[in-house]
Amino acid sequence: MIQRSTTFSEVETAIAAPHVPSGAGRLKILHIIGLALGGAGEHILSLATLCDRQRFEATVAMAEGSPMRAQFEQAGVRVLPLALEHYGGPMKNVAALRQLGGILRREQFDVIQTHTSVAGALGRLAARMFTRAPVVHMIHTFAAHRGRKFLARAVGNFVERRLDRMTDWYIAGSRAMVERGIADRIFTADKVVLINNGIDLARFPLDAGRPGPHNRLAARSTGDEVVVGFLGRLEQQKGVIHLIRAAEIVRRRNPRVKFLVAGDGSLRSGLEALTSELGVANVVEFVGWTSNATAFLSRIDILAMPSLWEAFGLSAAEAMALEKPVVASRVEGLPEVVEDDRTGILVPPADPAALADAILALAADPRRRRELGRQGRARVEALFTVERMVARHEEFYEQIGREGRAAAFAQFEGTTEKDVALALVE
Repeated sequence: MIQRSTTFSEVETAIAAPHVPSGAGRLKILHIIGLALGGAGEHILSLATLCDRQRFEATVAMAEGSPMRAQFEQAGVRVLPLALEHYGGPMKNVAALRQLGGILRREQFDVIQTHTSVAGALGRLAARMFTRAPVVHMIHTFAAHRGRKFLARAVGNFVERRLDRMTDWYIAGSRAMVERGIADRIFTADKVVLINNGIDLARFPLDAGRPGPHNRLAARSTGDEVVVGFLGRLEQQKGVIHLIRAAEIVRRRNPRVKFLVAGDGSLRSGLEALTSELGVANVVEFVGWTSNATAFLSRIDILAMPSLWEAFGLSAAEAMALEKPVVASRVEGLPEVVEDDRTGILVPPADPAALADAILALAADPRRRRELGRQGRARVEALFTVERMVARHEEFYEQIGREGRAAAFAQFEGTTEKDVALALVE
């Protein structure tokens, strides 16, 4: 049980104490996340399964009821369930903190890597209370994201800055997250490592994404329709409400365009009601959560990512791997993945008219869709492969977990003070 006498200053004092690696064998990595799903879940699954298991042993502590738990366990990853809920309130979070304390007292880990906002806060606090291992926080987004009101963002930034005292390193999947963290004074450039997110191209063979009868919609397709897909959580961040409103515009101008929405979340019932209200239920289909991104993406012609904020955009990279053009919002990390007019079209966020115009332009031009798709695949092969991502994580883990030379990573992938200053001026 957590001792009530443990104070914040005592936690900070523990930070200065040296960490002794668990031994000469495999480095033990503990990932801590809330609900394992979506891009964050896929990211951790890749690290847990593809890092060399002769050198690294991954354990994942995740919220009970995580949609991806079975995938982790089927892949042979050890899973520790937590009584953690994003909106569960203080009592749930205290219970999760106690669980984490028990885990860290029972076992010695060489690296603690936290993910997402609530799990990131609890994980870092527990790590500083119960272990001396280096603590790394993966930036999937910030608590003070652009979708929150001013006061909530101010509080979020305050909390992030306090948590920085408990964080040895940050990993950012996009330069936008590096720039944002420095601009908001959450961390300094010498504490953040830029490692681009990556996908496993073996899961996205080119023939899976090319047109064919097996890749068309079974229920509604007549063979000459253009299918626009969305893949992700049905939450405010993803901007699906703007896609539904864009569908109304598109239907009036080109009724051959259909929309598939794959995912689930707190907004699903409201979005389904909106499709009926706008009269687009006949062209918009909600297909629920899918664990097979390849199968879903193979059924569409265009991927829409109308996000309001987005650290990277894993679904965009997956669609590009299957030579699908992407229509995405010009926010945060998405322009680093989707190159405007080369692999897709970037539009302003929360702008259904602009989103509709981009979809209509691609729907009317199959040749352009093919060219953007071809260039998208080439971009993923060059920049966003899981092999590249995993190799950089392995090197990073070795240096902070075993060799004690993590300061060398201040120069990693160009994340220096000079580079960040130049990026902010551009």
